[in-house]
Amino acid sequence: CAGDAAVKIAFQLPLFLVAYGGDRLTMYRHMHEQLGYVTPFAGGVALHLHSQVGAVMNSKDQPRGPYLGAMVVPERCMGASTLIFQSTGPEHTRMRELLRSTLVGLSKARDPEAFDAGLLPEAEPFDGSVAAYSEERVKRTLVRNLWFRLFKSEADEALESTLLSYYTWGGVCVLGDTLHALTLGKLLDPVEVIRKNVYEGAVATQVGQDVLQSGRAEGFSEQDAVALLMQLVDGFMFAGLLGTGHLVTHTLARIWGDPHTYLPMWRKDRASFLLESARLDPPVTSVTAVLGEAKNMSVASGWGGTGHRTVHLERGTTAQLVISEANVDP
Repeated sequence: CAGDAAVKIAFQLPLFLVAYGGDRLTMYRHMHEQLGYVTPFAGGVALHLHSQVGAVMNSKDQPRGPYLGAMVVPERCMGASTLIFQSTGPEHTRMRELLRSTLVGLSKARDPEAFDAGLLPEAEPFDGSVAAYSEERVKRTLVRNLWFRLFKSEADEALESTLLSYYTWGGVCVLGDTLHALTLGKLLDPVEVIRKNVYEGAVATQVGQDVLQSGRAEGFSEQDAVALLMQLVDGFMFAGLLGTGHLVTHTLARIWGDPHTYLPMWRKDRASFLLESARLDPPVTSVTAVLGEAKNMSVASGWGGTGHRTVHLERGTTAQLVISEANVDP
């Protein structure tokens, strides 16, 4: 009914803001501080404590489903067989090993000195005489390097442009099926075109052909072999471009924001600097699991910490694991 649709949209509104550059860290922090460590989230619950998140993330059996941000992901965005949607177990392990063995020996970065060649402040004192930080320039460099590293091939101008457009449209995948139904799927049209074009770019590489052949050698049908390569393409764009893109752009922006403080730290130990940046401002602020069994949980009810109530959650209920909060849980 219309009332139910309105409620669903209300739940999806924070995720809509997230998809278009909303501050996810602030959103989750507000939920945690105002409501507690188990909060309502998109028809399920969100878990904020390190112990809660770790219990699921470190378990051998992690029940999952076709969710991003606890919303069902449309097939036009990402196939249901994608690894991040599969519960861990023998089949998940087999698929991971198949892709890993096919992709052994990833290429070195196309431009290994890229982040010391114009993307970081170079001159001292930092008085505005050096070029300003450019997120667009960083993303373009990332696209070129990540594509070359995975597919061992240069992205031509058309493919590069297509990949860059995913930064604009990829986030609509977390908006949920209700909103996409109300917008007649128009927001998914560009995503579908991007996926098609990037798949064609992948097929044109030797790595793409190797992935298809690996699937066939495993006895996959041609459709399943194509789905295997499409899974790699989707993972490259969603996790590689959006996830890695978030970490790199935010890390560089932090350095540019206070080069006197951060540039020496970066030069001293890049790996540690990136890890700490990922802890404080993770590229993946949360992931969706589902409850493997029914359970009763004390869930916040009302804003401003006004109370909690025991709720019976059925098996399969979504549980959003809030990594960004768990990372700073003392």
